[in-house]
Amino acid sequence: MNLNAYFLWTAGAAALGAFLFWMAGKDLPGKLKRKTLAMAFPMGIIGGRAFYVLARLGFFLEIGGTAWLWPTDWSCWGVDLGFALWGTIFGVTLAGMIAVGQTGLRSRVLDALAVGGSLAIGLYRFGEFLIGEGMGPYVETDALCFFPFAVLNEWEEWVFPVYLWEGAAALIICGILLGGKKKRIPGNTARLGAILFCSSQILLESLRYDQHMTVKAYVKLQQVIAMIVPILLPFNLLKVIINCVVTALVYKPLSKALQD
Repeated sequence: MNLNAYFLWTAGAAALGAFLFWMAGKDLPGKLKRKTLAMAFPMGIIGGRAFYVLARLGFFLEIGGTAWLWPTDWSCWGVDLGFALWGTIFGVTLAGMIAVGQTGLRSRVLDALAVGGSLAIGLYRFGEFLIGEGMGPYVETDALCFFPFAVLNEWEEWVFPVYLWEGAAALIICGILLGGKKKRIPGNTARLGAILFCSSQILLESLRYDQHMTVKAYVKLQQVIAMIVPILLPFNLLKVIINCVVTALVYKPLSKALQD
């Protein structure tokens, strides 16, 4: 397991995603895009870690100490590196909404984030190979024992490369979002991206053999969230929830501080 290579790959994926965000939002003010990216990187990391800690709160309460804040010894964590993809997605989305403020460009910023984010997620998924994560069931049919249908794991056994399929799905979604972006109403690119991503997660997460954040049996928390988000989108409930969070955590404290 090569953690250094994995972290470098993840950083590169995030950088390329940021570049595509910048290009996809070419009609947005440069100052707004810089502000969005400056907030998205730290909030994505914090969101990914916070989500993971909350999802495994019982575990962290049991071991005590400051392990919830940051892993002190990466080698003890194995492939379970202490971050959750959904938390990172929520963190980046929240960063975009905060950066926009009252400019009225929220939908267009979220559209650009959806395009850049899908590229970053796709590349990030490919990088899971470096830490042996994202593997699926063993391949029982010899006729399928070849790439890209199967890969050899660390024990030289053929398994299905679910990480590769998830990465390919994210890149396909990225292409779809880029394809008709100009023709869509602002906000619809982000909604379409969310629905397509959730659909792929519901299916592909069930094939992964790593049992991180399992809700019950083989049902993962990531799948549950992927089922909830598309239900909220048509009724704009997700937007309402995020607006409430932004108002409670940012606008109200800031207004109060300015008044004082």
